[in-house]
Amino acid sequence: MAFETSEEYLKYYYEKYGNFRVQYFIGRPLKWVNYGTKEYDEYAKDISPEVVNNRERMPDEIIFDIEAPKQKGDLFDAKRKKVTFETAKEIAERLKKVWKLSYAMFWSGGKGIHCHQFYSELTQYNKYDRKLLKQILLKKIGYGYLEYVKDGSKGKLDLQDTPWIQLECAKHRKGGVKTLIEENYIGNNLIPKIVMDEFNEIKKKQASYKPEEFKTGEVPSCIKYLEYEDFRNLEDGRHRACFILAAYYSNNTDINKTNLFEKLKKWNYEICRGHLNDSYIKSQVDQVFKHKESGGRIMGCNYRKSFLTDLGMRKLCIGCHFEKRRLESKKENEDK
Repeated sequence: MAFETSEEYLKYYYEKYGNFRVQYFIGRPLKWVNYGTKEYDEYAKDISPEVVNNRERMPDEIIFDIEAPKQKGDLFDAKRKKVTFETAKEIAERLKKVWKLSYAMFWSGGKGIHCHQFYSELTQYNKYDRKLLKQILLKKIGYGYLEYVKDGSKGKLDLQDTPWIQLECAKHRKGGVKTLIEENYIGNNLIPKIVMDEFNEIKKKQASYKPEEFKTGEVPSCIKYLEYEDFRNLEDGRHRACFILAAYYSNNTDINKTNLFEKLKKWNYEICRGHLNDSYIKSQVDQVFKHKESGGRIMGCNYRKSFLTDLGMRKLCIGCHFEKRRLESKKENEDK
């Protein structure tokens, strides 16, 4: 998969994933835009002849961001580079000989090294499960390099998992260019059994755990979740989520059709990377308002629960006061 230019990488990722987020950051950060859109075409004209140099991390991508501790003295840069390289070499040996996995290793163009891996299986999971799997993979493969040592003799893997990464073969904002060191391709990667075993054990313990950000608020947990879930690889999911969001806001707020259309357009652009066209979004808005105006039945929890089950996020219903309120109202009506 190794290419010689940033443009080739951009085209490759676009063919594989469709629209994805990119940014130009030299001197100061410009806004993020979706590659493959008309907005990107205008963006590219503005920064020409330069090319964007940051991209989002892909949903099926693992990145070992290898860096070395800061050192004092005249040999600072040379020593730091050597420590970083030795750490990367150790990680590469593990990937080749112990784990037998494909990867591509790059100098970042700054002070570190990026080791990229792709696991297509990750696209089968929602963003929370995907994040957990990535963390386990990083920790299993990168053991011994998760923290700095006091003497600075070993590098460290950055587990912050920021949403963006330096684009391959592009200029780094610190002055260098991201260049390939080594590519080891032996076929498509499969998530190792030892990783899946640990993932399944953690999932059992988390069966009744609800992510903190969904425990309180005026908006139901399921709606907040759908507003921020990564739907890039859930094509049917994007459409179902759009309908649910349209129905919820039309039935439970005083938003009008125009503002709801604009709200969903923004959601589509930022979260779904613009995969839904405007005509589809408008059709959903028109449909839910027509249903509402005709006195049709308001969408309840059952449809949303079914969707959450498909996404592996049914636990969002735990302790939901909106569901409790619905059941109490239903019982009152039955008693009457």
